[in-house]
Amino acid sequence: MDTIKQKRQLSCKHYHGTFDCFRTVIRKEGVRALYAGYTTTIIMNIPFHAFYLNVYEFVSRRLIAKSNQSYDPKIHLFSGGIAGMIAGAATNPLDVAKTRLQTRSDTNSNLSYRGMIKTMIHIWRLEGAHGFARGIVPRMIFHSFSLSILWTTYEYVKYVIGLNEKKH
Repeated sequence: MDTIKQKRQLSCKHYHGTFDCFRTVIRKEGVRALYAGYTTTIIMNIPFHAFYLNVYEFVSRRLIAKSNQSYDPKIHLFSGGIAGMIAGAATNPLDVAKTRLQTRSDTNSNLSYRGMIKTMIHIWRLEGAHGFARGIVPRMIFHSFSLSILWTTYEYVKYVIGLNEKKH
């Protein structure tokens, strides 16, 4: 579905809705095209989750240690936001490569992206570090908000059911 989402967002080709895009991709590119960038996605998610979990734990523990409350949503909003920004920024180069792989048939370019490593080398040679920074701010904002909401909700549920007691 991420491949379909990327193709719909790119909008270089005019698809008549999500299902038309899905059918067109399968008909013109084959089922394998739906999995373009899949390896990159998996590889990207490992460091993304490692960054956001560790940053969240580090920041929230420091803030909780200074707080006298057993639950403070501001701590989790802030910690989740920082974690999302850092994880999003750190893994943006892999996200750029994934997006190029997923949308390679929809661009007006003659470039042919094949495989994560070759795509990353290609981006570096043609665009340098700037190519890997494309979309970094929206990615940081998206993950900042989503992880703020995720962690605040998670910690609130823990607090409500009694799993979030502050240790003295």
